[in-house]
Amino acid sequence: MAGSTEKMSRISTKNSVRWVIALIPEAIPIIHALRLKKISGKLPFPIYTDDEGEHWLTVSGLGQANIANATSFLFKKSGADKTSVWINVGIAGSKTFNLGELVFIDKVTSNISGKSLYPYSIPNLKIENRSELITVNSPERVFGSDGVYDMEGFSFFEVTSKLSSNELILILKIVSDGPGSDLSKIDKHKISTLIEKKVPALLKIVPTLFSISQKLKGQMLPPKNFEDICKIRKFTFSQRVTLKKLLHQWHARKVSKSLIKNISVLKTASKIIQFMEKELNRS
Repeated sequence: MAGSTEKMSRISTKNSVRWVIALIPEAIPIIHALRLKKISGKLPFPIYTDDEGEHWLTVSGLGQANIANATSFLFKKSGADKTSVWINVGIAGSKTFNLGELVFIDKVTSNISGKSLYPYSIPNLKIENRSELITVNSPERVFGSDGVYDMEGFSFFEVTSKLSSNELILILKIVSDGPGSDLSKIDKHKISTLIEKKVPALLKIVPTLFSISQKLKGQMLPPKNFEDICKIRKFTFSQRVTLKKLLHQWHARKVSKSLIKNISVLKTASKIIQFMEKELNRS
């Protein structure tokens, strides 16, 4: 995946979110709420999307290897970039939280390696419960530590943190069982019902993530006039970096001068930069 990430240069101007879900019963309420349609064809993991290509969803199956592979596949298949939103939602066990509670994950720990990773603590999300997620390789029944337990979260974050910005990666867990629970009695209908009750809360989160994504796009996308100016004069790499910064300032301050008209008579990239710096200092 590293090679794919390095080659990724184009940033889409459109908002988009990738949902990675372990189980079909967890995914069904989200698929219905977003009116997603399954992509036809023989795929290693099922993929669903809407007509606008704003929401994409894949169902990975249980376990860290499955979710890592499904996430990487969805990244390639959907044309995601560094400003795409990634959300992992699913049921989890806990002795700390009550059945049905929605929990925002701000730390993920592998029970096997002991390694911990730290998702970005997204502000302005109206989710009171925040906790560590402990990812295990088999269903947990003891729940020796505080927090919540699952079988996918650590690998999901480990992979997505290489594909997108940490500010755009979200892990949310809904408590389905606790110490002494009989996991065999957590049937498909119960799982779907737990997720369905939280779908409105999940969808309210998306605009906040899109707002963060738009800010990142603004930083990554070339500013207005950048390509046009680079076509009329030869800029070195360092001069292009300076030009981007100046253009961001120019458009933010709404300098009144007609930029292209004024710089078209300047003979070198250095003179263009000097002109812009002078005008910005005046404004």
